[in-house]
Amino acid sequence: MASSKLSALTAITSAGDDDLIYVADTADGGSSYSSKRITRGNLFSGIATESYVATQLANLVDGAPGALDTLNELAAAMADDASFSTTITNLINANETHIDNVATLTGVSKDSVNFGAFTGSTITDNQTLKAILQLLETAVETKASIGSVTAQGSVVTEVDANVDDLISLTGIAENTTGLGTFTGSTISDGSTIKAALQDLETAAEGAASGSAVADRTKTETGSTNATHYVTFVADDNATATAETVYTDGGVTYNPSSNVLAASTLNASTELQIGGVAVTSTAAELNILDGVTATATELNLLDGVTATTAELNYVDGVTSNVQTQLNAKTADGDNVNVLVGSTSADAVPTDSGSDNYLFLVVDKSDGSIKAIDKTFLEAEG
Repeated sequence: MASSKLSALTAITSAGDDDLIYVADTADGGSSYSSKRITRGNLFSGIATESYVATQLANLVDGAPGALDTLNELAAAMADDASFSTTITNLINANETHIDNVATLTGVSKDSVNFGAFTGSTITDNQTLKAILQLLETAVETKASIGSVTAQGSVVTEVDANVDDLISLTGIAENTTGLGTFTGSTISDGSTIKAALQDLETAAEGAASGSAVADRTKTETGSTNATHYVTFVADDNATATAETVYTDGGVTYNPSSNVLAASTLNASTELQIGGVAVTSTAAELNILDGVTATATELNLLDGVTATTAELNYVDGVTSNVQTQLNAKTADGDNVNVLVGSTSADAVPTDSGSDNYLFLVVDKSDGSIKAIDKTFLEAEG
């Protein structure tokens, strides 16, 4: 087989495994050369062929979905997180705490595969949660379907009767979700039993701590024209100590007559009448003890400006002063007023002891004196 230079070779489009490939070996720049023959199989020995590469890629993809059959798609699915394994581990550790909580709620230890033993006969020991629920469901539905025919069915009937009793105790109709309307202000209308108890608890604790609730008293309307007894509280409600209320039968008040009655009135600071403080002492007020004068008579003193000495001028007066003054003669009165009637009378006879006296005026001091006739006879 003749050999040609490489530049003179004609390219072929395909070759079999046994076709020869000639490699020129020259030492003089191509002027002369000797050829060596190798097969194509020997030439590509140890080099991956197209079919080999295709097979390996198919094995690598291994039927992965189109959205995850490249390295770039896998990286995007992991959010391009170079520490993806650390991130996943931290998330798993965080959820481990929640799983521990769930395990605690189940009442069994972590990693348990069943719920262990039960003391009753309805739930079989060492069952899963689903199996336990199934056992309970079967037992309930069995008793409910039996009704009151058997002893087991009577349990349902009895429970229903007890429920009716509970409904009656609540005071509301069956299937009601709230307690309805209350007349007071402590419990909110439409409350559940828990909410109502909470309202009562709050009010009770507020009263115990001295809130306004503790200061409330019940007000009742009674007859106004009646005697009411005054009550007293032994505490000022400054603490949570309960107050004691006392009624004093000796102190009464009548709203109709506005009269406050008490056996003794003791004012520790001052006694006021009509807003004016009474400054008199008890001894001074006692001077009026036994006075029988009426209010009209006492009012005669209203506006009196006389001094004590002037008022003492009437000391010893035993009758109406004006009457006594009226009995005295006034200035300018004649003799008739002074000594009585001066009408003519019979001439007295000398009987030795004459019954008549004569009134004369002493010019030295203006006094009136009585003399008998002997004095006149001596003067004559």
